[in-house]
Amino acid sequence: MEIKFRAWDNTNKRMLGPFARIEWHDEYNLAYFADGALDVPCDNLIWEQYTGLHDKNGKECFDADVITEGTRRYRIEWSEEELTWILTNPTIRGHLRLADINSRIWWTVGNIHESPELLNG
Repeated sequence: MEIKFRAWDNTNKRMLGPFARIEWHDEYNLAYFADGALDVPCDNLIWEQYTGLHDKNGKECFDADVITEGTRRYRIEWSEEELTWILTNPTIRGHLRLADINSRIWWTVGNIHESPELLNG
């Protein structure tokens, strides 16, 4: 699996990345994204990792993405308890394992930062 990250810049309300290489500068509390030559204060970033999976349209799926399967929408998130990517929905009790869902039938519709309303209702 390819390791990549993207980051939500909570100050400027924008998504950065994805980036394959990130350098930390603890002294200045900055992250340097080698791909984009951009220094960003780490305090305002929410890090999201690539799941290693693609949706039915070939789009890379990351932590905090919202996917649609049939008529339901789910948020992708990491489960420390199960050590795997899971799908959650605030209106449904429990969760699904992302690896158990056929990627040919779901697609990414956004992420919770740019479009938090995607999981409403």
